[in-house]
Amino acid sequence: MSEMSKNFQKAFSITSYDLNLAISLYTKEIDEIDPNNFAAWNNRGYCKVLKAIKTKEVSLLDDAESDFKKAIELAKEYTEDKRFPGAEDNIAWAKKVRDSLGG
Repeated sequence: MSEMSKNFQKAFSITSYDLNLAISLYTKEIDEIDPNNFAAWNNRGYCKVLKAIKTKEVSLLDDAESDFKKAIELAKEYTEDKRFPGAEDNIAWAKKVRDSLGG
């Protein structure tokens, strides 16, 4: 198993109970292993939305939307169909969360 897989798999497995560590591991994946890993960008954004819901920190939603947009940009370059519907859906979700938090 590569270092990338270890970071990614651990981050994915702990998302439900340790958002800070998951965000940190996805960041490590992006910064140190593979900046073109669009799934890591998407999943880090997902964790930031969950953290925003939990902490009511609306500013995290801006960061999350940036991550989702980066995932979409990378998917256009690195996937056959040039789309990443999950990230597109997550942008809409982040906007709904922002509305519900009054941001």
